[in-house]
Amino acid sequence: MIKALLGFLLLLFASTTSYAQLVRLRPGIKVGGNLSSGVGRDVEDSKFRVGYHGGATLNLSVGERFSLQTEGLYTIKGDKSLAYGPNILAELHYLDGLALLRYTVTDIFFEAGPQMGRLLSVKSNLESVTEFSVEEGPFRQTEYGYAVGFGYQDPGGLSAGWRYLGGLSNIFKAVQFSEDETQQLQARNGALQFYVAYRFFNKNK
Repeated sequence: MIKALLGFLLLLFASTTSYAQLVRLRPGIKVGGNLSSGVGRDVEDSKFRVGYHGGATLNLSVGERFSLQTEGLYTIKGDKSLAYGPNILAELHYLDGLALLRYTVTDIFFEAGPQMGRLLSVKSNLESVTEFSVEEGPFRQTEYGYAVGFGYQDPGGLSAGWRYLGGLSNIFKAVQFSEDETQQLQARNGALQFYVAYRFFNKNK
């Protein structure tokens, strides 16, 4: 009986150790640049804005190929346009949250998933506009979108990648002219990102 119990405990320990080797939770940090503009049916000649993003990541891997990458990033979007057009006409600062499914082949990864942003502040491109209120201004406080990208992951922890953030929700609030007439400007954020990142607790460290 004792031998059988010891054998069961050894088997349980071995299976737990094997499972722990397959599932890994690794935090990280990242920083990069943005090239953003307005996109959508009503947007005309939106000028690209160069910005940046940065924040923290958490990668949950199951085996060698699949992982879930969650990120909390401070991101600058918007455009550089000075003419209505219509365009965004502002620099938009967001706190972005992402949950991306990542598939890795050797050291190359592909990723995709949803993104949600919370508008933190707005800076107008026009000198005539001195201040924008986040709560009372023309922009929605919440943004929904998606992210797709690819990159290189070094076993030691360093990585670099490209990503596109596409907005799915309009960034402007609907304008109600009367009880029977409401106008919604069809404009969204679009941003191409390049970044470098580092994740901790790697196998080859």
